[in-house]
Amino acid sequence: MKLGDTTMEVSSIALGTWAMGGGDSWGASDEVESIKTVHCALERGINFIDTAPAYGNGFSEELLGKALKGKRNECILATKCGLLWGPEDEGSLHKSRDGVIIRRNLNPKSIVEQVEKSLKRLGTDHIDLLLTHWQSIPPFFTPIEETVEAMERLIAQGKIRSYGACNLTLEQLKEYQSYGNPPWFRSGSACLPVARKPLLPTVLNRGSPSRHIVLLRGVCLPETSVSIPR
Repeated sequence: MKLGDTTMEVSSIALGTWAMGGGDSWGASDEVESIKTVHCALERGINFIDTAPAYGNGFSEELLGKALKGKRNECILATKCGLLWGPEDEGSLHKSRDGVIIRRNLNPKSIVEQVEKSLKRLGTDHIDLLLTHWQSIPPFFTPIEETVEAMERLIAQGKIRSYGACNLTLEQLKEYQSYGNPPWFRSGSACLPVARKPLLPTVLNRGSPSRHIVLLRGVCLPETSVSIPR
């Protein structure tokens, strides 16, 4: 299936790597098993892999960099931006986790710096899909228009191939669409909560650049909805 309106072909099932980052959310990470899991997914035709800098404070991306060595062209790689944890990093308070303070920042300059760090950790020269992990909030608020402009520049530079957004409201989704052409939106943590149901008409509209979104532990497509039992 196509990733939104891009030319990239992705498997219907994606491999998420949050747990591979370990930490407070998941316990100790097993590097050997994590790399085996990535290789096993690729062998079985799962070519869409999702990660984020905040997963294990960079560790998930580093693991993927090792797992994909010599295999980078076999996958469509998605990562994120917008969450920082360095002691000198600026941003609005998001949460405390794994002994550090996580901050939100979608300032264009910060996005560029975050992408460069992700490229290094992942051992690649480009990211196929870059997602804003959480939307910016005061006091370090950045208008979505400026965030989109930064994404478009990164595409022009060949650093990323496409972009999208996670954890956003209907109003924010429409802003992203009005300023750019993001092919992917995701709401909530691997699901679309009932409270976010107003997003559905927009993301399922055939004229929308969004083509699929995770829905209630299943996959929601423009024409079909596949439920996964709890």
